[in-house]
Amino acid sequence: MDERIHVKPLPYKTRQRTFGLLFFVFALSLPFLYLYATGYRFDLDKPTTFISTGGIYVAVERTGADIYIDNELVRETRTFRKAFYAQSLDAGTHRVHVQKDGYHTWVKELPVSKHLVTEAEAFNLPLVPQVRVISKWQSATGTMIVSAPLTSASSTNELLATTTHSTKGPHAVKENPEFKSLSEHFVGMSTSTKTEASGHQLKDLLGTNGTSTNESEQATTTIISGGVKLYMSDADVFTTWIGSFEE
Repeated sequence: MDERIHVKPLPYKTRQRTFGLLFFVFALSLPFLYLYATGYRFDLDKPTTFISTGGIYVAVERTGADIYIDNELVRETRTFRKAFYAQSLDAGTHRVHVQKDGYHTWVKELPVSKHLVTEAEAFNLPLVPQVRVISKWQSATGTMIVSAPLTSASSTNELLATTTHSTKGPHAVKENPEFKSLSEHFVGMSTSTKTEASGHQLKDLLGTNGTSTNESEQATTTIISGGVKLYMSDADVFTTWIGSFEE
């Protein structure tokens, strides 16, 4: 005698009724799901009225950053969650800012349209710039030798501040081949050559479609491409959006 327990299938009529009930629920909820997915919401003040809303998707590159929309905290980013999608926002302009201790606050006023999602990518620059020092001399372990410690920036590599060093003995230093290689690129370049090279580098950065504002020497340092103006002023590089507001 077989004493194992067997699961009997549901009767055919029961399966028919179950399928019919689930299909009816799906068909009944489909219009409401469509309206919700396209941004329609019930007005709480007038429950019988639908209102059209939009959304904002904010991507953040830093973990532990706080995302605010209209000065209200909506998300604190984690290791595996560096983005946030805010829905049910009224059409109009909303102020978004992302902040984190030790970094500059990223602030933007973003337009939100009905039935659309506005996408933004926030970037927070550190308050203290981070650089990788390439010095002429380095120790046997690869530590960069500098004459004075950094005061206005932090280094991503290890540094040793000293005014005296020797190429012989137990604490001998050696020449850094990377420093020598980079120095060779700048030997013999005149000021005009450097300016022209900087202009070509800016064009390469913006792509082959970059155009100049004029044909004079300023053309090598002012590039316009796709609504973005990239130009140099003294020793600084600036970028400005001159395209349409909708873009």
